[in-house]
Amino acid sequence: MVDFRLPDVLDPDYVDLNPRRVPAEDLVLTPNTTLEERFREACEYGQALWRELAGVRRYLRDRVAGSGASMGEDDEGTLSSEDALLNDTASWQQWGDLYAEICSTLAGTSGDSGFGRSEATLIARSHGVELRRSSM
Repeated sequence: MVDFRLPDVLDPDYVDLNPRRVPAEDLVLTPNTTLEERFREACEYGQALWRELAGVRRYLRDRVAGSGASMGEDDEGTLSSEDALLNDTASWQQWGDLYAEICSTLAGTSGDSGFGRSEATLIARSHGVELRRSSM
């Protein structure tokens, strides 16, 4: 299973805040706070939110859906329904839609090119459930 990397926009060292080379004293937004300090604070907050969302993704994959990353398969290569907390097709569909949306959000502005939807479909199939393309 693939984990997403932190988007570049949340890395304060990646973005050049002063491409026009404006004098630093002109970049002050509030007393004793520069644009760079404000940007770093915003990135720290964004990184905390991103880490929390990545944790939600792992929880949905590993615990709610019982993805098989740490679960056992039966003789037919499918996961037993006891491994997943989902017990009907409608629940799996809601889970798949949410999982795909979270993966797309974690990938940043470029999106995930359908990776989350594909991963959700494979996980659901491993439990004998077929997901529709999307109900959103």
